[in-house]
Amino acid sequence: MTDFDIEYVIATDCGHWRPGCMGKVPHYCSDLNAMHEVLVSHPMSSCDFVHTLARIVGVDLYKERTLVDIGLIITSTARQQAEAYVRMIGKYKYDKPGD
Repeated sequence: MTDFDIEYVIATDCGHWRPGCMGKVPHYCSDLNAMHEVLVSHPMSSCDFVHTLARIVGVDLYKERTLVDIGLIITSTARQQAEAYVRMIGKYKYDKPGD
């Protein structure tokens, strides 16, 4: 999915975008503060979110983890967090099989 696609899904899910609404929509894929607001305002399993985010950043939480692995999750980008959120709500559209 493109950044626009991801931002559209999040904005629609959060009520920041409606048909005919021309208001300013946050740039979730480049703004960690906007993603923070999404994550704290929408109830979801934080454990499931971390597992989804870990998979996106390339960390396998089912084997022994290193500080580097934990660092990859902690320092994830807004884009990675946005993708994890969209995957968590089940609205991620795969570009190719296996994504």
